[in-house]
Amino acid sequence: VRTATATPTPEPTPTQTPRPSWVSSFIDPVMTTVENEEPEFFDNFSIPDANWGFRDGNRPALSPITIENEMLVMAISRDYGFARERKLSINNFVENLDFAFAQDDQSVFELVLVGSYGSWSVHLINTGEAWEGTIKVQDPKTGDWKPVQNGVVSAEDPTKMNLTVIKNGTQLAVLVDGHPMLTYQDRALPKTMFHDYYFYRGTTDVMVKMTLDNIRIWDLDNYPNLPK
Repeated sequence: VRTATATPTPEPTPTQTPRPSWVSSFIDPVMTTVENEEPEFFDNFSIPDANWGFRDGNRPALSPITIENEMLVMAISRDYGFARERKLSINNFVENLDFAFAQDDQSVFELVLVGSYGSWSVHLINTGEAWEGTIKVQDPKTGDWKPVQNGVVSAEDPTKMNLTVIKNGTQLAVLVDGHPMLTYQDRALPKTMFHDYYFYRGTTDVMVKMTLDNIRIWDLDNYPNLPK
């Protein structure tokens, strides 16, 4: 009696997804340069800073911020709110921060870089399984916002993330929890004057909250040899 010998099916050799060229050419040199350097701006909200202000909706003026458990808390009863540190004005930068929503309702966080002639922003929303990001640029003449680049990163947590935004010269890059999300290049990028932190409510009708913490910003004008 002849016994059949089973031939094992060979397992496929895992292949590593190649890193996008813009990661090695732009992100890597920048992050390697600043990783052991002290940031020009740092706030973990352990000490009150009177330069911070907060606005709930379209109220006419900034009011004092709320700090709880050494975090900046934005609570909004309107459709949106934003916080600003009035003396923070860095044009070319690496910015790293932590933010968290108090509710899982597809709330939106947007880092708006306000310029003297037009602005740009990084708009982030969580769909439950992924963070979706969009870079937007504002037309300085009409004030209209135009999406110019989109990206998606799998969500480690649908309510919080560590965000890194790099802007140097004509180039932008966004990382979510350390993972590259998207990049954009534009010779007409407006010069940054203010860093504004916007919070838009999701599907919740009552008051909603989010927190900001551990904001670090390195001024890349101090490192002139980096790619732009």
